[in-house]
Amino acid sequence: GNVDDHDNWKVHFADTMRGGQYLNNWRMAELHAKEAAERVRELEGWGAVFDRTPDGRILQRNFGGHRYPRLAHVGDRTGLEMIRVLSFTFRLFGSLTAGEVLILAIGFIAPLAVVVPFYGLELLIGAVQAWIFGSLFAVFAAAAIGFESRDDDTPPGAIQ
Repeated sequence: GNVDDHDNWKVHFADTMRGGQYLNNWRMAELHAKEAAERVRELEGWGAVFDRTPDGRILQRNFGGHRYPRLAHVGDRTGLEMIRVLSFTFRLFGSLTAGEVLILAIGFIAPLAVVVPFYGLELLIGAVQAWIFGSLFAVFAAAAIGFESRDDDTPPGAIQ
């Protein structure tokens, strides 16, 4: 945790085990305690947004009888933020690999002459996807820069 200097993975592990009345799978609780901060940073890298302290660290609050604040949150919609990021990640992965799966499946049931046009189609789809994702990146980056440069915490476009 970044809130209290006395907090560490061992204290987090003990709190997690106690909170689960020692019925937890101890190895999963240990991995959770050791890797929680890294996983939160990973979610941030995928696009999750968490509330921040005035000095820029992720704001954490108490949860579940733990001794120190450890819950990274987004107001009262943390679960929705996690679902949004993970859903987008899985949809993106599926979108980027669907063509290869289709070509592989067709390759098993048809001769090569039938598969070759699908390779061309896949190249065209890949170019369109690259343009779309590049455009989306530019829009999200511009929005993030615009939000960071504001003096208050009001999201862009919100009614003030």
